[in-house]
Amino acid sequence: MDDVIYSPYEIGFIHPKDKMQKKVQERFSTPLNKISWQRAFVTVDHNHIIGHLDLQGHDIESSLHRCRLGMGLDKEYRFKGLGSHLMKEAIA
Repeated sequence: MDDVIYSPYEIGFIHPKDKMQKKVQERFSTPLNKISWQRAFVTVDHNHIIGHLDLQGHDIESSLHRCRLGMGLDKEYRFKGLGSHLMKEAIA
């Protein structure tokens, strides 16, 4: 089975780097009990990111009890417990 690659952006979309960096910095410094927070966890092999897990809080206060979770692992590192490890770290 081929890997499925997901991106919410169309092919060729140019990300406005400065705007994105500012938004990410704001979200990562926002406390978890406030709206619009974000956190990320990575797993590394030989200075190369081989997997990630990201959590993002919603932008409305009534959804503070929810978050969006995204996770990905390089194909050759799947089914080795790394995803479970990322989940345990995120939960902690």
